[in-house]
Amino acid sequence: MNFKLRGLDPSSYYSIINMGIAAMAEMAGQDLREKGLLVSITEEPSAVLIVYERLR
Repeated sequence: MNFKLRGLDPSSYYSIINMGIAAMAEMAGQDLREKGLLVSITEEPSAVLIVYERLR
């Protein structure tokens, strides 16, 4: 699923961490607002925990 995040600063960058697979990415606020964040769940039942914070 693709989740568009709201309330982000479009001119900032954000650190995105998927806690389930210990993966980290850096994305622009504008991309997170307009294109969204792709989240996949490959096993059922399952859950995903995403942590993000503003970098600059």
